[in-house]
Amino acid sequence: MAFRSPRPTTLLLAATVVSGGSGYIANALVPAVAGVEDYTRFAVLWSAIFFVVGALGGLQQEVTRASAAPSDPRGSRAAPFAIVVAIVVAAVTGLLAAVGFPALDIASDGGPVVATMLAVAGYAVVAVVCGRLYGVSAFLLLAIVIALDGVLRLIAVGVALALGGGITALAWAISIPFPLALLVVFPLLRRRLLGVAPLDVPPRTLAWNAARLVAAAAAMALLVSGMPTVLRVAFPHAGADELAPLALALSLVRAPLLIPVLALQSLLIVRFGRSGRRAVLLLAGAIAGGGAVLAIGAAFIGPLVLDAVYGPPFGSDPVGLGLVVASSGVLGALIVVTAALVAHGKHVATLLAWWGAVAATLVIALVDLTLPVGVHAGVAMIGGAVAGLAVAIPVLVRGRVP
Repeated sequence: MAFRSPRPTTLLLAATVVSGGSGYIANALVPAVAGVEDYTRFAVLWSAIFFVVGALGGLQQEVTRASAAPSDPRGSRAAPFAIVVAIVVAAVTGLLAAVGFPALDIASDGGPVVATMLAVAGYAVVAVVCGRLYGVSAFLLLAIVIALDGVLRLIAVGVALALGGGITALAWAISIPFPLALLVVFPLLRRRLLGVAPLDVPPRTLAWNAARLVAAAAAMALLVSGMPTVLRVAFPHAGADELAPLALALSLVRAPLLIPVLALQSLLIVRFGRSGRRAVLLLAGAIAGGGAVLAIGAAFIGPLVLDAVYGPPFGSDPVGLGLVVASSGVLGALIVVTAALVAHGKHVATLLAWWGAVAATLVIALVDLTLPVGVHAGVAMIGGAVAGLAVAIPVLVRGRVP
């Protein structure tokens, strides 16, 4: 029987599971080894880096589109574009980190700042490379890059913890795998992408298109990956004993519920291009309902599990933990509905829905509700996602979506 290569969807889902699972294990290891203070710093740093990574997903989307479209001899070359973007992103992120890291109590020295600059510069190149691989249908090589990045990060975090490293060592452990994954597979990448035709638009158009997609991706990334950093800013007077359990719940309980929806987002866009709004609303409702059911279980069982595994400092408030889990269902529903909007060309509505969700989350988080931090954060995350749905669903129902 002839060998049949796996389908692209299967390859990419498997790579996402490996990469996401590696990140999950890394986030589970740190609180077991580090104290509450160091884990809080690690969680906020991880959140900040992967917020930028999530935002740069818009860059990958544009390069994918420009690679798959008919080439233009006057179009951009991917390599110089990647280098320029990497330099700009690293400079801007480094400036913000130099000011923000001491204010957020992440670090007082420059080590984590430099590591973060390496991380975002490395991922800018990764985003362009992955976009090119998508565009030329090199799915096996793409899956290798995705999986290798996560595995290398898990190994690096494990080594940093084994050596007793603090936040600076962990910052480097998070950051180095981005460029290292590309270096490991560089011979294969060079062979596959050497001589590939230019992109379909000149550099200025490419940059403008990418900037708009990055703006939309940034809002989603802020609510998915960036929440520990957002909450650190929103609750500046909260102690590590309050933020550490919340960050742990976001990493270990909320993230796994969202990762499958995010991994299937592109597939949803393709499918929803042929589906009616009824199918979209049913799936969104099922995800939100599933989150509500899981929230009840998490409220009863979650605090006991976290306390048993990590000790009393990481024990969560039952109501707060339940609300955090419930927020994953509502946010998953928003991802599904906005995927349908993208499938039908409603890009402005998608942008408004996500930034409306961000604005509502921040407003609720910053209002003094005299609630425990975990409960207040859960209310803010649910309220933000509901606000995004309030923008997206009317467009889906009353717009020209079949």
